[in-house]
Amino acid sequence: MQENQRKYIIHSLLAYSAVFFGYMAIYLIRKNFNIAAPYLKDIYHFSNGQIGLIAAAFTIPYGIGKFVIGFIADQTNAKKVVGILLLFGGIFNICLAYFLGGIWMMMLFWALNGFFQSAGGPASYATISRWFPQKVRGTALGFWNISHNIGGALAAAVALLGLSLFSGNVQGMFIFPGIIAIVISMYTIFVGYSKPEAAGLPSVEDHYKEAGEKGKNSQFENMPLTEILKKYVFNNKFVWLLCVSNIFVYVVRIGLDQWITIYLPSLGFTNKQAAWGFTCFEMAAIPGTFIWGFLSDLFKGRRAMVCIICFIPLAFIILIYSHITNLIGIYICLGLMGGLIFGPQLLIGVAIVDFVPKKAIATANGLTGTFGYLGGDLLAKVALGYMSDYFGWISVFTSMWIAIACGICFMAVIAKEENRRINVNAKILKRKEHEENKEFVLSSDLVESN
Repeated sequence: MQENQRKYIIHSLLAYSAVFFGYMAIYLIRKNFNIAAPYLKDIYHFSNGQIGLIAAAFTIPYGIGKFVIGFIADQTNAKKVVGILLLFGGIFNICLAYFLGGIWMMMLFWALNGFFQSAGGPASYATISRWFPQKVRGTALGFWNISHNIGGALAAAVALLGLSLFSGNVQGMFIFPGIIAIVISMYTIFVGYSKPEAAGLPSVEDHYKEAGEKGKNSQFENMPLTEILKKYVFNNKFVWLLCVSNIFVYVVRIGLDQWITIYLPSLGFTNKQAAWGFTCFEMAAIPGTFIWGFLSDLFKGRRAMVCIICFIPLAFIILIYSHITNLIGIYICLGLMGGLIFGPQLLIGVAIVDFVPKKAIATANGLTGTFGYLGGDLLAKVALGYMSDYFGWISVFTSMWIAIACGICFMAVIAKEENRRINVNAKILKRKEHEENKEFVLSSDLVESN
């Protein structure tokens, strides 16, 4: 038994590390565009709207790919999917470097990059959910989620190092991160197994004796994925509520991090100061996401309630950020906002796991991502970019406050359903324990009578 436990721990950590480092590297070749944006503006005289348009070319195929490739990941080796996507993303980043200045070619290669990065998150969620039990899933996914914050934070340093290595040529901000991504993709593809059964181990429900989870998922073992999607994903109103909620989260999240490196120079700060502001935003999210994931486990799976807890102070900090002009104060605001907004960003993905069968996790998670990117991300990049050009930055911040208000309303509905489910499960567990205790007492009486 101890040997089996040791094997389980080793294999689960190997799989976890593969998707952790893989997803971290994905952000090196995604957020490098944010760091390069002010340099592209200076060299090629792009407007905020044009920068947003190029960034949005990533969003549409990314949003579509989240669902399409997520569907494939549910039926294949989800861990390897992460590595293969990373490999192609690195290649297309390098290709993009040779077409800088040509807006249409930049959009083409940035779009290809977006499609081949798209299901990194859903495939990682599927891999981790197959290795870690429900009672620690929020913590496990919360810690994994910091991988993209580490990647986002390192993106500034890696892109600026690439700029330096290429003697100040902005091409280096795409080539150098692309090379790193290709190297890490090899680790993600070849290290670890996608699920315990592939390593000759029992399923996560059997290993951790999660009878409720096993019962929930056993009925779907022989059911085709298309039928599961039709009955338990597409006909599940709470899946759609989470999808729409994700739009509002992404308006705020992308509205902040996409425009940090443009907004700060508009206040008179340098491009490098703006890049470090971006790092503050991403670095603060590292403890933030882990804390929010752990807190949601502590509240017995009340993910939506924790989202609301994040949203309320976030609205007030955005208000301060929109008026402050002191660099240290701006960095503090960016850190606080990063720590708060990545809570809902993580927990919507964790919540979806609790609402759908295990066989459909990557597809359902991809669906929330499709809404987040085709709705929220697209609005944050294109609409907010042109709004800043024509109406000033206050219109951008007003849009974020509206998104937060809508997010709170939707999350309140989901929180009510989560609370109902938790109470029902608690009653079932209590009844089961009571029946087991009765059986134990009866068996004890029989032994004594004999």
